Amino acid sequence: MVIFERSNMSKFCVKCGTKMDKEEKNCPKCGMKSIKLPDPAQLKKRKKKIITITSVAVVLIALVTILIVYFANSSLVLSDIFTGLRGKTIITVNGYKVPENEFRFFCSLVLEDEDLIYHYMDSDDFDEVIKTEAKQFITEYICRLSEAKEKGFKLTKEEEKKLVKEIEEQHEKYKEETGMKSEREFYNFFYGISKKQFLEFRKNWAIIDKYNTAQEDEANVGLENQQKAFEKYKDFLYSKKTMILVRNIEELDEDELEKEMALINRLYDDIMEGEDMYSLIKGYGQDESVLQSEGIVMINSAYKDTYPELYEWSQDAEVDDVDIIETDDYVYIVKCVEIVDFESLKDTDEMKDWTKFYVVNENIEELMKSDKYKVKVNEKNYNNLDISDLTNEALDYFKTIWGF
Repeated sequence: MVIFERSNMSKFCVKCGTKMDKEEKNCPKCGMKSIKLPDPAQLKKRKKKIITITSVAVVLIALVTILIVYFANSSLVLSDIFTGLRGKTIITVNGYKVPENEFRFFCSLVLEDEDLIYHYMDSDDFDEVIKTEAKQFITEYICRLSEAKEKGFKLTKEEEKKLVKEIEEQHEKYKEETGMKSEREFYNFFYGISKKQFLEFRKNWAIIDKYNTAQEDEANVGLENQQKAFEKYKDFLYSKKTMILVRNIEELDEDELEKEMALINRLYDDIMEGEDMYSLIKGYGQDESVLQSEGIVMINSAYKDTYPELYEWSQDAEVDDVDIIETDDYVYIVKCVEIVDFESLKDTDEMKDWTKFYVVNENIEELMKSDKYKVKVNEKNYNNLDISDLTNEALDYFKTIWGF
């Protein structure tokens, strides 16, 4: 799935619905990567990172694959002028024929979802999972683009001119850095398509952005829809607002652990006696991300797999409950400060934003179920499509990042 950006300063994660700032690269709740066009500088950084963890021989063999993975940080367009694509047609949606290499691009995009990879990496059907997700993403993308164009959304000449200018100025700088004088070579190397195709994609993406914003502006955000939105995204909206003081006990010997637990128990007593918990977190906390959030952690279903001890504790926690939770590597002093439910969220700007997101996506989901956007799969070509080079490269990359 993709995060479709709005033209204002926020966007929403399609996976869990969380509102995000325009600049955020990952969903703050589920970790889903924001899918947006990369600039060549980012592609170069990713390339260097991969080269440092892969043998030169493998890099030479897998260079094309790696570039596809870089390209996956962007979202491909299915445009009328997308010519010169190689490979057999894999699927067709609303008249758009998706050839092999374009389908592979969407598979690469799906492989940017770190959470998805982590969840399915040991599955015997991992490649099929990725292909299925790619089909879903392609269908959604075509649906939004088609609906936008049918409703007359387009760029003004001024908007188009500004967009093209921004792209050309940005790319001119990176062409100089890479030493690529040929424009064709530059676009093929970094994006796998021609400049004309790339510009068409950017224009269409901007059209979708306009369409999404207009749909949100027209969405009914009354209480009935707010309630439906809350139920739809309850796993992420319903949460326990907590303050957490984190201590690392991973490498402590027996004597050090005894002293550490004595400190933790003292801090617990201080909190129970009314001492300001955030002051203690600033003085004794050992988790930088918690410190940056002023000690606040919203525990919801996203914690079920990643922090099962905290999630289990939160299920029965009431306001002002304080406990010590010990794991193999960390000890948490956690306090429940608020239960975030529908009553506390209704009619807030946050709930209205979630409701806009809900209404627009419900409409899209209904459209995607129609015959108009029915996916026609060329079973022979689809079954013969081998994406193991993409999945293996992604698995190797993330496992290295995770330290596996």
